Amino acid sequence: MEATGPYALELLHFLALRAQLCMAALNVVKRDNPLRRGYAQLVERGKPKMVALGATMHRILRIAYGVLKHQTPFAETFAK
Repeated sequence: MEATGPYALELLHFLALRAQLCMAALNVVKRDNPLRRGYAQLVERGKPKMVALGATMHRILRIAYGVLKHQTPFAETFAK
Protein backbone atom coordinates (compact mmCIF):
# COMPACT_ATOMS: atom_id res chain seq x y z
CA MET A 1 0.00 0.00 0.00
CA GLU A 2 1.33 3.40 -0.93
CA ALA A 3 0.58 6.16 1.52
CA THR A 4 1.15 9.80 0.67
CA GLY A 5 0.38 13.06 2.39
CA PRO A 6 1.05 14.55 5.78
CA TYR A 7 -0.18 11.50 7.71
CA ALA A 8 1.47 8.82 5.57
CA LEU A 9 3.99 7.77 8.22
CA GLU A 10 1.30 7.49 10.89
CA LEU A 11 -0.82 5.33 8.59
CA LEU A 12 2.09 3.02 7.85
CA HIS A 13 2.87 2.68 11.56
CA PHE A 14 -0.78 1.91 12.29
CA LEU A 15 -0.88 -0.74 9.58
CA ALA A 16 2.34 -2.32 10.85
CA LEU A 17 1.01 -2.42 14.42
CA ARG A 18 -2.29 -3.88 13.24
CA ALA A 19 -0.48 -6.57 11.27
CA GLN A 20 1.59 -7.53 14.33
CA LEU A 21 -1.52 -7.64 16.53
CA CYS A 22 -3.32 -9.76 13.94
CA MET A 23 -0.49 -12.28 13.85
CA ALA A 24 -0.39 -12.39 17.66
CA ALA A 25 -4.16 -12.93 17.81
CA LEU A 26 -4.00 -15.70 15.22
CA ASN A 27 -1.29 -17.37 17.28
CA VAL A 28 -3.35 -16.99 20.46
CA VAL A 29 -6.46 -18.67 19.03
CA LYS A 30 -4.43 -21.74 18.02
CA ARG A 31 -3.33 -22.48 21.59
CA ASP A 32 -5.20 -23.23 24.79
CA ASN A 33 -5.14 -20.13 27.00
CA PRO A 34 -7.59 -17.65 28.53
CA LEU A 35 -7.63 -15.46 25.42
CA ARG A 36 -8.60 -18.40 23.24
CA ARG A 37 -11.48 -19.19 25.55
CA GLY A 38 -12.72 -15.60 25.11
CA TYR A 39 -12.42 -15.95 21.33
CA ALA A 40 -14.33 -19.24 21.40
CA GLN A 41 -17.10 -17.74 23.53
CA LEU A 42 -17.59 -14.91 21.04
CA VAL A 43 -17.77 -17.35 18.12
CA GLU A 44 -20.25 -19.55 20.04
CA ARG A 45 -22.45 -16.50 20.60
CA GLY A 46 -22.65 -16.06 16.84
CA LYS A 47 -20.06 -13.39 16.20
CA PRO A 48 -18.17 -13.71 12.91
CA LYS A 49 -14.65 -15.07 13.32
CA MET A 50 -13.04 -11.83 12.13
CA VAL A 51 -15.01 -9.85 14.71
CA ALA A 52 -13.89 -12.25 17.44
CA LEU A 53 -10.31 -11.95 16.17
CA GLY A 54 -10.58 -8.15 16.34
CA ALA A 55 -11.80 -8.40 19.93
CA THR A 56 -8.85 -10.68 20.72
CA MET A 57 -6.47 -8.13 19.17
CA HIS A 58 -8.00 -5.42 21.35
CA ARG A 59 -7.67 -7.59 24.44
CA ILE A 60 -3.98 -8.27 23.67
CA LEU A 61 -3.40 -4.53 23.29
CA ARG A 62 -5.11 -3.76 26.61
CA ILE A 63 -3.08 -6.43 28.42
CA ALA A 64 0.18 -5.13 26.92
CA TYR A 65 -0.70 -1.57 27.93
CA GLY A 66 -1.50 -2.65 31.49
CA VAL A 67 1.74 -4.59 31.82
CA LEU A 68 3.79 -1.66 30.54
CA LYS A 69 1.92 0.96 32.57
CA HIS A 70 2.20 -0.85 35.89
CA GLN A 71 5.63 -2.41 35.23
CA THR A 72 4.41 -5.84 36.32
CA PRO A 73 4.94 -9.22 34.67
CA PHE A 74 2.03 -10.80 32.81
CA ALA A 75 -0.28 -12.98 34.87
CA GLU A 76 -3.06 -15.13 33.43
CA THR A 77 -5.55 -13.35 35.67
CA PHE A 78 -5.09 -10.27 33.43
CA ALA A 79 -6.65 -12.19 30.55
CA LYS A 80 -9.93 -12.90 32.32
